[in-house]
Amino acid sequence: MLEMNKKREIRDNEKLWNRDYINLLIINIFNALGFFLVSPILANYALSLGASLSVAGIIMGLFAITALFIGPLIYTRKVL
Repeated sequence: MLEMNKKREIRDNEKLWNRDYINLLIINIFNALGFFLVSPILANYALSLGASLSVAGIIMGLFAITALFIGPLIYTRKVL
């Protein structure tokens, strides 16, 4: 019981803007930036290969859904 109180005290004294939080924030910014930069390029590339608008939309939808399901697996790792 004493060990739990010590852990709680350490956690209560920890600041929000620590090194781990800032690293996670930077990683998320670059991840979102990469996603939003690749999205229009991928759709235009599919159209240049001869895909219809509906197929390009399906490709982008699959890309977004994949990113949604893979994200929690990546973010559960401990940052540096």
